[in-house]
Amino acid sequence: MNEQLKRLIQLQEVDLLLDRIRVEIDEIPEEIDRMKREFEERRASLDELKKKMTELQLSRKNKELELKTKEEELRKHQNELFTVKTNEAYTALLKEIEEDKKSKNEIEDTILSVMEQEDALLAEEKIKKENIAKKKEEDTRKQKELEEKLERLNQNLQEVQSEQKEKVASIESEILNRYQKIRGKKDGVAVVSIVDGFCGGCNIAVPPQLINDVLSGKELVACRNCLRILYLRGEK
Repeated sequence: MNEQLKRLIQLQEVDLLLDRIRVEIDEIPEEIDRMKREFEERRASLDELKKKMTELQLSRKNKELELKTKEEELRKHQNELFTVKTNEAYTALLKEIEEDKKSKNEIEDTILSVMEQEDALLAEEKIKKENIAKKKEEDTRKQKELEEKLERLNQNLQEVQSEQKEKVASIESEILNRYQKIRGKKDGVAVVSIVDGFCGGCNIAVPPQLINDVLSGKELVACRNCLRILYLRGEK
């Protein structure tokens, strides 16, 4: 095998490893941010629930004041029954008392309904608080693990970068430039093997003469379709 080609294959292995490490490094802050956003969403949901609770409590208090006023009106009208002089006034007062009772019952029903809603929200609030506390604990643990992983990856990155520099230094500049240009346009893969007569990059058949050129090892041979540099796996 062409010596420069052999070194390119080794360099590409290192470059692809670097690519994977960088992707993982980039993913960690994104994952931490996602966790924080999700936690804040849960906090916001709890705050919204508390706001509903406050509104319900205010509504109940207003209704309780309304009920108190209505009860006072009812007592007043009931006391007035003993002071009316005519049957017409007595009948009219009875009608008002019935309306007061009906209105009082409606207010009491509304207060009960609001109290039931409050109870439901209190139960929901308890569950949300427990879930938030649990998530905070999990997120704290996971963030610590991710930060430790990030530290290891950065250390690994430095080690592999040092190895990359050694590989780069052993390759002729013209060949290296060609490799880097192809790699930049072909998803990081500039050198591919011929598999059963097909290019390992684009899966297009490689002409026999081109395969012979690869075997000769005199110069670097590129796929005529994808322009990636070709080699034969297992070639000595």
